[in-house]
Amino acid sequence: MWARVCLLAAIFASATLCGCIPKRINWSHDGKKAAVISEKGLHLCDVKGEISDLLLPDVRAAEWLPDDKRLLLVMDLDLDNWQTIQQYLSKDQQKRLIHYAGQLCRDVKTLSEWEANVRRLVQSTDVTQNEVDGIKYYLKHDKSMLHDKVIGKWDKFNPFTVSVIRLAQVNDDKVTPGAVLHGVGYSIWETRVSHDGKSVAWVQGNPFLDADHPDQLPLALWVCGLDKPDQGRMIAGNAAMYPDWSPDGRHLLYAQSRDAADQEVALGAIYRIDANAALAAREDAKPSTEPLVGIIMDNQTRIRCLDNGSILFTAIETTLPLTLHEFH
Repeated sequence: MWARVCLLAAIFASATLCGCIPKRINWSHDGKKAAVISEKGLHLCDVKGEISDLLLPDVRAAEWLPDDKRLLLVMDLDLDNWQTIQQYLSKDQQKRLIHYAGQLCRDVKTLSEWEANVRRLVQSTDVTQNEVDGIKYYLKHDKSMLHDKVIGKWDKFNPFTVSVIRLAQVNDDKVTPGAVLHGVGYSIWETRVSHDGKSVAWVQGNPFLDADHPDQLPLALWVCGLDKPDQGRMIAGNAAMYPDWSPDGRHLLYAQSRDAADQEVALGAIYRIDANAALAAREDAKPSTEPLVGIIMDNQTRIRCLDNGSILFTAIETTLPLTLHEFH
């Protein structure tokens, strides 16, 4: 009992210090149990503060579906062969890696030519270094693109980290992993299940872009129906980390920059989109959005939709003109 109390205290302290309490502890809608994320993975907690043993490793975030019988999980998996990678990486992401594998292998006959191609592609921010590790596992599996002499000179294979969104069934103190909805070779941040439990939105990419780390992709907002996860689509690039659903589960509200992601000061806006219409539209069609209010863009802008139709959001307090030093 004491060990479990200490674990809960440590989680609270860690969450408070890093400002991520919603990611560490998430109560069910009926208030009877909570999903608790420790450094090792997923636990459950009751109203008395009793925490279960580790139920599922590698879980980084958990959100309850409206029925309180299922969880939406974000898991970080370190994989070391292409066959396993195929089980978790989404089809469009597999095509992405294979596409860039072709670019990296073009006219490559030596290890130095391979390394030069990797540097050029990573510095252009088209792929991350982690995705390069995934590409190496693909090329090791399918050796038709690259000469064996080059593959044989790779001194090591780093694990390829796949961030996965998957469902899990909760029965008492047992959690059973279910269907994988999405998997990418870079970080998945906030997930938001619609209030009707039919759709999920999430933000993927890296919110901390800087010149010292060129292998980073801007944040992008995605959405899919829980019954058709393979038909998910990107709603907005250069998005903020914390979108929200309207109470009816139809509209998705989010902040998006109007300028490039690496700008010192970027203008943005909070938008509303009919997510169902966006999912039903052709893949090449641009979703119709409604701008609500202009803001100075912040990757950590938080939005919450209230039952009475009001919208709460955080924003940078600004008095113009201002210097870049004042902005930071």
